[in-house]
Amino acid sequence: MNNINHLRYFLTVCKLKSFTGASEVLHVSQPAITAAIKELERELGFRLFDRINNRISITAKGLRLFFMTERLLDTFDNFYSEAIDFGSNRSSAVRIGVPAILSTFFLKKFVPGFRQKNPNIQLEIFEVPTFTGLDMIDKAALDLTIGVIDGRSSAYGHERIFDTDLVLFLNADNPLAKESRISMEMLTKQPFIMVPKGSAQYNLIISKFSSLPPDIVLHSTQISTIRYMLQNDLAVMILYKQVFEDDESICSRPLQEPLSAKIGVFWKKGIYITSAMKRFISFIRAIGV
Repeated sequence: MNNINHLRYFLTVCKLKSFTGASEVLHVSQPAITAAIKELERELGFRLFDRINNRISITAKGLRLFFMTERLLDTFDNFYSEAIDFGSNRSSAVRIGVPAILSTFFLKKFVPGFRQKNPNIQLEIFEVPTFTGLDMIDKAALDLTIGVIDGRSSAYGHERIFDTDLVLFLNADNPLAKESRISMEMLTKQPFIMVPKGSAQYNLIISKFSSLPPDIVLHSTQISTIRYMLQNDLAVMILYKQVFEDDESICSRPLQEPLSAKIGVFWKKGIYITSAMKRFISFIRAIGV
């Protein structure tokens, strides 16, 4: 087995159950992937896939090889990361996922300072929801992701960075602005902006409405759109308290039943944590919000 890339091709085909899908993800031509799989089968002496009516299914021996390959490539990738980490002067990169709403106030807290203190570390930041970030970590498309700590956290290495409260943001002319605290019942007849489904923040908020669902008129994470809707009294929205804390044109009110979120940084369990990743984790833990 002379080419470790052949094993990577095999692993991707298994996960996607498609040679075409693997070709698109890996940016390698489909004939090259097909040839690599045939070469693996020739070397190993058994079929990896059954091919019926243009569909593939992994064989029993192929499945055993799949699990062996996962372990081997994890070990190899950790070895490679640790080996290149020996060169302390080597420029390195960290790929980080940050949810759009969090990024509105969190990026400015760490990006300038981290770059100043760590000029040899390049931050490559992707705006993704928490759950998408975790999926990208699983696929090694991200090194770290920042998001809400919830029930999925135990499946990942993670460290708590800070806690925050969620509050109601609204126009000062909205009748609810006169209330000292806001109950969920007060919001059921208000046009409501919600972050998209499938995000950790969505789950946090929607769970508080129980049998009284909000009147959702917009799903969005676009701050400019949300600001327009709030400033023109077209809707209200529950968000992290830091999002519009410096915007005098929008007021906030605490919730009657407090709603808080634990924000953490996540990484894949079992991987080698590079020195660049360690520096980033230590830095954001120190600054908080």
